[in-house]
Amino acid sequence: MIRSAISSAHGEPALIVGFDEAIAAAMAPDPPRDLVVWIDASAPSAEELASIETTFALHPLTVEDLSHRNQRAKLEEYPGYLFLVLHWFASLDLRHNAAEVHCILGKNWLVTLVDGVPVQPIETAWGDFVRGHARPPAGADGELYRILDHIVDGHVPVLTAFEDRLERLSASVTHDSEQDAVDKVITVRRSLVHFRRALAPQRDVLSALARREHSLVSEKSLLYFRDVSDHVQREYEAVESLRELAQSVIEVQFAVRERMQSQIIKRLTVISTVFLPLNFLTGFFGMNFAHLPFADDRLLYTALTAMATLPTGLMLWFRKRRWL
Repeated sequence: MIRSAISSAHGEPALIVGFDEAIAAAMAPDPPRDLVVWIDASAPSAEELASIETTFALHPLTVEDLSHRNQRAKLEEYPGYLFLVLHWFASLDLRHNAAEVHCILGKNWLVTLVDGVPVQPIETAWGDFVRGHARPPAGADGELYRILDHIVDGHVPVLTAFEDRLERLSASVTHDSEQDAVDKVITVRRSLVHFRRALAPQRDVLSALARREHSLVSEKSLLYFRDVSDHVQREYEAVESLRELAQSVIEVQFAVRERMQSQIIKRLTVISTVFLPLNFLTGFFGMNFAHLPFADDRLLYTALTAMATLPTGLMLWFRKRRWL
């Protein structure tokens, strides 16, 4: 499905038009200075994609990238346009609640392509564009900035959710009732690694847009691209901090388990040590000899007293030595 809109002036409501009319406005030889044409394609058919490729004379490498998903975030400059691949994550389930956004920026036109699933940053920016509520800067590059800004800002709730979940897990790892907490932390850490891998090239893309390297990005827009580049850099650092926190929680859990095992071994050792003299006494005095040298009542009571005194003394000594 393809939808198109034309804005004749920044801050004015855009006019919803057909695809052919949008193409004619975008390819006009002498378009008005403030004219912006936005074509948004959601899961375009092969015919629609071919029409976009032919109309804007896209490079074969761009055509190949548009035909295949799971692309790495990147920015490529071709004659007459910039091609960007970006990623947006909607929730903690990064593998299933993520979207890949392709953007093609021309002098006075912008083409966005997504794979069928509604992408909230695109929907928000489109609504502002149509209603004329778009913030500065003006121009097609300004619309691209607003899309990028919504994508980057949309990651903040995801980072907050990661942080809250790690805090809950870190509080539960010290409880015996939460033996599977470490498995949950490992799952969170794996998601953070995936998030970090996606943000790293996206950070490079925004950093490149913030530099004065592309004629299609006006000087007024550079300040805004620098701002969104700073935001994604902070998100990258936040992901790195959360990943280190997850690793710390895992190490704490392992330390807790080792401590519990040490306590169990210590208790078993104490029990064995306490019963060792008892085994000796009962074994010695319990032998069934006809002429036992200590066969009188006094030695019997001495043995019983030793059996009661030795364990008590050992326990007191262990406690004094802080082994218990």
